[in-house]
Amino acid sequence: MPLQQSDRTDGEGLLPPGGQAGGPPAPSGLVAAPVPARGPVPPSAASPATVVPPVALSVPAQGGSFGDGTSTSSSRGRSGGGVLALSVLVGLAIYFLMYPLSDLLYIVGLEENLAFELSGATLALAGCAALGGWRQWVFRPAAIRAVFRRLAWLLVVTFALFAIELAGDLFDGTPLDPNWALNLLYLVGLMALVGLFEEGLFRGVLLQGLLARFGGTTRGVLVCVTIASLLFGAVHIEWGSLDLRDATQVAQACLKIAQTGVYGFALSGCVIECEEGGLLGLALFHGLDDFVTLLLSDALLSPMTETSYVSTDGSATTTIILYAVLIVLYLPVAVKAARRLGRLKTYRGAFLPSS
Repeated sequence: MPLQQSDRTDGEGLLPPGGQAGGPPAPSGLVAAPVPARGPVPPSAASPATVVPPVALSVPAQGGSFGDGTSTSSSRGRSGGGVLALSVLVGLAIYFLMYPLSDLLYIVGLEENLAFELSGATLALAGCAALGGWRQWVFRPAAIRAVFRRLAWLLVVTFALFAIELAGDLFDGTPLDPNWALNLLYLVGLMALVGLFEEGLFRGVLLQGLLARFGGTTRGVLVCVTIASLLFGAVHIEWGSLDLRDATQVAQACLKIAQTGVYGFALSGCVIECEEGGLLGLALFHGLDDFVTLLLSDALLSPMTETSYVSTDGSATTTIILYAVLIVLYLPVAVKAARRLGRLKTYRGAFLPSS
């Protein structure tokens, strides 16, 4: 779901001016007790070897460990605090560079919203790669399938809302926009860039940086995911135009942050579990979800218009109810993600190299 600003729009987000896994985690090392040097052991005294079949565990292999003590590869090359500081600097660089880059792309002829999202996506991907998380963007079909399987319920909810909206428009006899085909192509490109931009920034640069510093415990992992998710929700609010004296506007803002935050928590669980190729899978999922959300209102029935997540007219009550319902519908996926993350004793993210 995209970021939000005043004079640009996209689907669920920013309204513009908007470790590698490579198999099962390494088992804990077993340290043999020293044997006194009393000469060779007779063959009759030797115990038969017991062969324990390997168990494949679907968890990240980069710098994490299970609650039962079984560790994944540890990270020692950089300090967690240093990686977090670098991530903050990269995030600030993305923020300050994407506006002039967007203006440059607009000057050379690219449409305004596309220019903004393309600049953000390019910088976010470059930032992830510079910090060492490029493997999260590797094309890995198994990771993409895993992401869509774990988040399938979120798509079910989105398609259900689409069906309800479509039924209402058909009942009202709303005609197709004359330029619906061009609107459709535009929306496909824009939402693809939104997915790349937002996943690269929030589940990439921000979340992985937090995990590098604070992911040393199960609680730390969950706190990092929660912080990144709430920040993801907060950027969907246009704070400059929010009237804090209006209770309905404040309620909408709080519920929107919660709704988008729960959504982001579910996505964060996937990027940790499906590390290699996980961010690419999330970007594809995110783009598809936003595309379906905006298919009618910003493509088939009309061109894209400005979207506000806080209503100031008579639809405020409906908006509050919608956000509350979505929170309830999203919660099962987020709770499952939290339970799976709870199995990790530590996880230091994709930016710390494994030793």
